[in-house]
Amino acid sequence: MEEISLPTKTKIAAWWMIGISIIFGCIGLGLVLLGIFLPPGTPDFRYYFFIIGIGIIIGCLIVFPPSLFLLKRKRWAWWFSIIILILALCPFLTQLLLTLPFFGFSWIHLFYIVVTVPLLFPLILLLLDRKNFWKIAT
Repeated sequence: MEEISLPTKTKIAAWWMIGISIIFGCIGLGLVLLGIFLPPGTPDFRYYFFIIGIGIIIGCLIVFPPSLFLLKRKRWAWWFSIIILILALCPFLTQLLLTLPFFGFSWIHLFYIVVTVPLLFPLILLLLDRKNFWKIAT
């Protein structure tokens, strides 16, 4: 009996989530190291960089496992991925939608867009390919 291959959109979404978590994880690690090795003359920035870097690394560690289980065709991984991506998108979309009409476009909105778009892409792909994934998932 031949094995049915994973749907293309699901593969793209899973590998996209792996790539994003690795890229953001490296950025988070860089911020942690910057917070540790920054000169002692700027103590406030040291803590900000360290805390933001730790938060980014934790977020990447949460996004990474569901994508691996998606590649292994686990049904619960699809639900887990959808929930994790929605929970990751909520704070950024909320901030973007609440502050944009009142303050206009600023640099912080650019940050929200840069973070939101890479997380929105796999969510859309997973939702579009739901039926095909459920046919072959164990």
